Amino acid sequence: METRERARLNAYFARITRQFAPPAIPASLLVTHLLPERPAFVRAVGAVSNLRGVLPKPKSVDRGAKREVERTFAVDELSRERFADPVRAGIAPLLPGPVHIDVHDIPANDAKGEPAHRHADVRYLFRTTGPVEMTLQEEEISASEWRSPDLLTDALLRARVLAALR
Repeated sequence: METRERARLNAYFARITRQFAPPAIPASLLVTHLLPERPAFVRAVGAVSNLRGVLPKPKSVDRGAKREVERTFAVDELSRERFADPVRAGIAPLLPGPVHIDVHDIPANDAKGEPAHRHADVRYLFRTTGPVEMTLQEEEISASEWRSPDLLTDALLRARVLAALR
């Protein structure tokens, strides 16, 4: 992509993200083509949301665009085969919707440039058919662990998990 065209796209998306900045920053996951002009769009999505990951459509991945996006955002592989069969994917939902939603206040974080805001943890319950590889987003998550339902401290969450397992 030509430098002039890239600068024009960057300016366009900068204008749009300033004009339509949300009052609270939502989290997002982006499924997109990664063609040469797409990094500007991905940066714009990242400017108006907490972009947690990018899943490039497998038939339209430009290597240079992918490298550029990977410098800033987590990029993972998207394949129909991986998600079409939950058993093959190694993980399957136990419920058709969330098992628990926890909404709470988050104080301002000057180090991240984040104002105080409301945060929602939407929790889903899955079963695994074997080992599941997990990649933590280290700037957001300091640790993770598998827990037995009886060790869950939130009474409502524990009751819902135990009910789903019966």
